[in-house]
Amino acid sequence: VVKIDPPEGRLISVPTDEVYVCRAEVCFGQREDGLEWTSYCLPPPAAKPAAKPRRFAAGDRVACAVEDPSDAYSVWAAGTVVAVDVTLDEATLYGEHVSGGGAAHTLPYRVQLDSGAAVLAHRDEHWLVRDLALQAEGQRQGAGGARCLARMERREVVEGEWQRVDHQTRQVRSCAPPESDSEEE
Repeated sequence: VVKIDPPEGRLISVPTDEVYVCRAEVCFGQREDGLEWTSYCLPPPAAKPAAKPRRFAAGDRVACAVEDPSDAYSVWAAGTVVAVDVTLDEATLYGEHVSGGGAAHTLPYRVQLDSGAAVLAHRDEHWLVRDLALQAEGQRQGAGGARCLARMERREVVEGEWQRVDHQTRQVRSCAPPESDSEEE
């Protein structure tokens, strides 16, 4: 059972745990069918929120959520934002599924990964794109339920010195160690 995004926001049954049926939301584009998967993740036109300021600018170094080499899990991959507010028409996104073009969709970012692949970020959210200075490359979702998706993260920067990182706002501040009973930060 999977909960789909708003405006539906309901639970649906997934008949089989196969990548072609249900997969983690990532910045698609490394694979041949990347645009197709990106189109599946776009919010419906009526559900699009009002435009908000972008968190990154062209030239910023970021970590993008992308498919891992096995295509079963996801990783954080380093890259550079090469374009902001990328416009793609429906004909480009959906290929032969749309006749005569259609409405344009604006995607927050096009990112050139250090691996050489280019990906599209279809949402400007912390679970898809993060500041590379705050999120190292590595596993995002892996075997056994391992996950690195939380918006707020507490981490040790040097022995005994801890920080709380907000991956959405990119705010960093000092905090108490996790084993401490103190909630003051």
